[in-house]
This record gives sequence, C-alpha cells and structure tokens, in this order.
Amino acid sequence: MAYPVHRIRDFKELLLHAASSFGEEPLFCTDREEISFADFWELVRRAAAGGTRVPKGVVIYSIEQQKLFAIGYFALILTGHTLCLLPDGHPIPDTMVGYPVVTEEDLEQWLMLEPADPSMLQAPEPNAPCTVAFSSGTSAVPKGVVLSQKNLLTDTQLGMMRHRYWLGERLVHMLPYRHLFGLLTDLLAPLHAGVSVFLPASPLHFFHGLRSFRPHSLHIPPSVADALCAAISAAPTPESVTGGSLEKLMCAGAPLKEETARTLLQHGILPCAAYGLTECSPCVSLTGEEDIRIGSAGPPLDHVSVKLAEDGEILVGGDTVMLGYFQDEAATRDRIREGYLHTGDLGRFDECGHLWIVGRKSSMLVFSNGRKCIPENVESRINAVEGIEESVVSQYKTEIHEIPVVTVVTPLSSEQLRPHIDEIMRERDLYPYQLIIRAQPIPKNAMGKVKRT
Repeated sequence: MAYPVHRIRDFKELLLHAASSFGEEPLFCTDREEISFADFWELVRRAAAGGTRVPKGVVIYSIEQQKLFAIGYFALILTGHTLCLLPDGHPIPDTMVGYPVVTEEDLEQWLMLEPADPSMLQAPEPNAPCTVAFSSGTSAVPKGVVLSQKNLLTDTQLGMMRHRYWLGERLVHMLPYRHLFGLLTDLLAPLHAGVSVFLPASPLHFFHGLRSFRPHSLHIPPSVADALCAAISAAPTPESVTGGSLEKLMCAGAPLKEETARTLLQHGILPCAAYGLTECSPCVSLTGEEDIRIGSAGPPLDHVSVKLAEDGEILVGGDTVMLGYFQDEAATRDRIREGYLHTGDLGRFDECGHLWIVGRKSSMLVFSNGRKCIPENVESRINAVEGIEESVVSQYKTEIHEIPVVTVVTPLSSEQLRPHIDEIMRERDLYPYQLIIRAQPIPKNAMGKVKRT
C-alpha cells in the first residue's frame, strides 16, 4: 500500500531534512557507538572541509569501512566531485588513471577538521553526474555507469512508495554501499525516513547483528536469504536467529529460490523481490508487501516505463535510467536507443502486471541443429530436484557439434541424479548431455549472479 514519501531533489536537502527531522535519533549503530542523524550531518561537514582541498572533478573512491564510506560519499559530492565507486580489488580503469584517489586515511584526517559551514556546501545540479558505479555483469568486464542525484533519489523514493520504511525501523546492513542496492536501501532511504542501521564489524558478524539489534527488515542477496533460512531451520526457534522482530526482507541481484521464499512466509517473514540493474539506478520493479507472488519480480515502479521488445527483451525508460557509460559514447548509444535502455534481460508480464525474469539474451545457448535454450529456465527446474543445491547449464563445443553441460552442486551421486535430470533435459530437447558434479559453490558476483563463462 502506498504511503506518503517526502520528495527530495538533492543530497544537501536530504541531509538537512534528516538532521532537522530526526535529530538525535540513531542513524548508525555498532557494538561500540551510535551516530545520530544530527551527528552524521556534522561528520559530513567535517569531511567536506577536507574535500574542498581535493581538485573538483572525478575522484576514485574505494572505501571499505561503511561508516566512512557514507560520510565521504556525501562530503565529496557536496564539494563538487563525481565519485567513482570501484569494486573491491578492481584495478583503476585506463579511462580513470590520473584522477585523485581518496583513501580511508584521508577521511580519518578530515574528520579532525572544523565542520564546513553549510552555506559553503552546494549539491551539483540534480541532473549532473555525481556517481560512477560499476555494473555487476555476469561475464563481461564491468562498465562505469554514470548516475545523477536525480537518478538515485528518484529510484529511492519510488521504491519507498512500494516498500515501506518508517521512523524507528531497524535494519542490519549487509551489502556494501559501493553497490547501488545497498546504497539506496540502507543509506538513502533510511535518511529519508528515520531508520536506524546496524553496521556489523564484518559480514561474518551478520548473524550477531540480527540477534543483538533485532531488525525489522533486511535487504540482502538471495544467497544470504538461503543461509538465513538454513540457520532458522537448524535453530530451536526462529527468534534465536532473527532477534524476533524481523517482518520482511528484500532480495535483488538474482532470483530468490521458491523454497526459500516459502520457508520465510512460513515463519511470518515477507519475501519481497526486486529486479534491476546498475544502469537503472538500480531498481526497475519490486513486489509490494501486500502483493507477494513467489517467483515474480513484482510490478514496475510507478513512473518507470517498462516494455518488452518483440524478442522479449526488457526495455526501461524514465528518470532512473543512467546518463551513460563513463567516457564511452558508443556503448551508451548502443544501450540507450529511442529513449529506452535495452537491459539484455528477457522477461514476461503476467495477468496481474507482475514482471517475471526469463533469462539473459547473452546467456542463451544456440545449437547447430537450431535448438535454443535459456539456461536460467532449465536451472530453475534442476534446482527444484531434492538434494541439488544449485546448478548451471552451459555448452561444450567440439569441432562437429555442441553438447549441453549440466553442472550441479550436490552430495548426491550421478546414479541418484540421472533419472531426474534426464527427464528435464529430454523435455527441453537437450539430450544427450554431460553431467558434472562438484562440491564447491558455483562462482558468483557480489549480487549472487552466476558468473557464466
């Protein structure tokens, strides 16, 4: 159900709104400290005093400590910088060599300065570049996606109209802020609504955060939702894992397993799913809290235009679509055509207007005899076989023909698996095939998407 969302046009207005509306309420909590909304605004102004010493323009920003990331993110944008959010361990791209690099040591020193006067801080025009985020592709080299405050704030506010936040709500932070999903759900939205965010010392302390902070909601990749369900199933009571207040979670980046979604519902936790991509700031569609349809990615956000091309590709238009790729006009023109971003994802709409993700155009397998296969569809069937943890369908090419390959993570033997997988592969006209059994998880990116080679 929709509820009033405070409309904000730039980051300075957002921070002033948060400090004046929520004041001494806690924004960030750790095992050692609490930082109020008013404290956060002061810390941003201290860091901004240091940010004025950095030449205006693009800044390489690779901060792992989440509190420092949040402070520096706003401080640098409010002092005229565009932040390049490099993934962990990602080398500086050739197009960004020579730009200033801001480190955690820089921020620690800046926080010792006197706070900058608010009148000296000026957010750039809402449509101007402020952030370069890297797409979390499954196979291609990540591209720098240029986004504006308008992109990010519009997506945040439209998402909040579908997925409710409230003053005093508690959540435990999991996904780093350099990922847009984490940036919007665990930083921009809490600043809008007065939500308290627990920052674990590391991802290994996530479950400790659940027990000690007793969150109302979580925003996590599906793989973490799977782990949460496994922990609940093994615990004497769900409350001993979740803290007893967990009402809902939102998953994005990859499909949420139906078994996981049903387990969460059984324990009174709403499994909300989001679909999006970095180029769309990132959310495109989202299930509402009163309209859960397991397996779907929900209806498109209000005021986000979504349509399907003749081949089923999802096209997205509106104010959440990126400004373009960093210093790559050719790639931008190839991706945004006639006002719509071509996502490369295949989808369909059901009778209720919910978007269902079918697969990736780039991952479609085409065989010499004319057969076509969207591997995600086959994998969902295989993953439903009891005892199979996950799977990936690929293709092995010989000089004569191509052979479907099914790789599964399972403790089961080939003899136990074959009858079930044979049936699925025959139905899809993908027989004969090669079966590979492995014990280790299939490699994925930070959002839980399988890395396809």
